[in-house]
Formats: sequence, C-alpha cells, structure tokens
Amino acid sequence: MPIHYRISQDEGVGYGTCKGVISLVDIRDYRSRLRADPQFVPTMNSLADFREADEFEPSSSDMPSIVQDDPFGPDSRHAAGASSDTVFGKLRMYEFKADRSEAESRVFRNMADACVRLGIPRPLADH
Repeated sequence: MPIHYRISQDEGVGYGTCKGVISLVDIRDYRSRLRADPQFVPTMNSLADFREADEFEPSSSDMPSIVQDDPFGPDSRHAAGASSDTVFGKLRMYEFKADRSEAESRVFRNMADACVRLGIPRPLADH
C-alpha cells in the first residue's frame, strides 16, 4: 500500500505517509481504511508526508471529488509536505480546490513547516 497512516488521539492528528506512485484508487482505499478505524475522529487534523512520493496521479479534474470525499470534518486543518516539484504542484491543486470548499489545507516544501501549521512541535519523522 502506498499510503500508510497512524492516528494520535493525544495530538488529535491523523498522520499519513505516501510512498511511490499515488493513484486515485490508493486515496480512496486509504480513506476507506481511515473511516473504518475506530480511533478515527473526523474532527482531528491531518498531516501528510509526501516526501517519498514519486508521483501523484490524480488530475485536476479528479480534485473536486477528492475534496468532496474528505473523511475529515470542515473544521479540521490539513498540512502536507512534498519535496518533488511535480507532487507539490498537484497537491497545490488540491489545496486550491479545498480552500474553495472552505477546508483549511496547506502544502509545504518541508515537514517542519507543515508541523508548525498544525501546532505539532516536532517533524513527522520523529513520530
């Protein structure tokens, strides 16, 4: 599975790690697993690490459905870190669509800034 996650109820954060090629099917599978997890609470925040993602396949036309299917609630904040220019650009498309639907999503070039966005004092690698 290219998307792994863990939940920290203490921090109120769902941590996702994406590796390799991320497809629309992978995103749907991840979200299905997350919704089925008894520790998942839709009001928690989301931190995604895309530093090891080689490609993010969904197109700009897929973004509205990805935003609409978000398992996190409207008051949740999302932050992601991506080092690849291509992956960063695709995630910026998601960020743009998410902002238009009033979700709070931000994409960063590094995980330290993403952690600051969510008020998490240490980088994802330390979790």
